[in-house]
Amino acid sequence: MPQPPRSVTPLSPASFADIVRRALAEDVGRGDVTTEATVPAVQQAHGVFVVKQPCVLAGEAVVREVFRQLDPATLVTFSRHDGDACPSGDLIGEVEGAARALLIGERLPDENPEELEELMQRCEDVMHGDKTSKKEVLRLTSRLREIEAKLGLQRRKKVKGKR
Repeated sequence: MPQPPRSVTPLSPASFADIVRRALAEDVGRGDVTTEATVPAVQQAHGVFVVKQPCVLAGEAVVREVFRQLDPATLVTFSRHDGDACPSGDLIGEVEGAARALLIGERLPDENPEELEELMQRCEDVMHGDKTSKKEVLRLTSRLREIEAKLGLQRRKKVKGKR
């Protein structure tokens, strides 16, 4: 079983809300045609979050933000929280709300919000003075660029003499 990391300070949704918005826009665009065609708008649903393999939980705030953006009325509850060691098969949370929102939201974890939140937390730690190796900074930078590319973001090239 993985050991829990040092005490985890949850990230503010403001630090990743735009990333969630872009990921949803990429995945859903103007709508999920299949879900809209097959699931009535008034249909309610209930889902559970079950751990697939032993882990240290991360990404709770990202999951909440995904469902908040899809439908603010969606109720997301967790019985385990970021930093908790969780065995395989552990029920860690539940979600209730519009079936369409749940069907769309359940796909987004394939984008790995746990990795994204861990990556953002590590970057924030480095920015606040954590000692780290050059190799670690390069790894973080490389992974952030991969995510930017996947989301269709492009960096502006700096013009010499301008900030």
